[in-house]
Amino acid sequence: RGAVVATNLAVGFWPSDSLELCSTALTFVGMLLYFDFMSFLLHWAMHTRVLYRRYHKEHHDVRHLSPWANDIESDAEGLLNVFMCKATTVIFAAWLGLLQERPWLIVAFYAFTKWYGVMEHLNMTLPPLHILLRWKQAGHPLCSLLSLPDYHDDHHRYSPDAEAVGHLAVYTTFWDRLFAPLVRRTTVAKLS
Repeated sequence: RGAVVATNLAVGFWPSDSLELCSTALTFVGMLLYFDFMSFLLHWAMHTRVLYRRYHKEHHDVRHLSPWANDIESDAEGLLNVFMCKATTVIFAAWLGLLQERPWLIVAFYAFTKWYGVMEHLNMTLPPLHILLRWKQAGHPLCSLLSLPDYHDDHHRYSPDAEAVGHLAVYTTFWDRLFAPLVRRTTVAKLS
């Protein structure tokens, strides 16, 4: 009897063919990229003079990163992170109809974003992403677009520096590169 339940869960939980697996993987990656962009926008806003001093400075007062640094933020910033970044990602994916077949992707998305944030604030690239770090260090062009923990560590260590303040995105360096001139003109480092 227990085996039947387990089989039914397994069939409904895992993608049943390669097309479905690709669709599930693309949905997950799409959710991460959307979250990356929304997080970039919010983080950029948090580095403007008014919002930085009032809401984001508390997070940057931490110079030596630890797993707990990921969750050091003002209440207002925490609410904005949850509602503007994470909730809109899930709502957008649901609106596109991407979560009907695989609602468990919501749990996977939240778990991954939490794990990645803790990993970034540990300044350690944990498996399996350590492979991507090796490829990045070897000069692989696609891996140069990844924002791994060393990139975020620079953001915390050198936040008064206008160059480091540009390290705002969570998963990629794409938005930082695309909006670099505008970010440098509008963030705290340039305004101080």
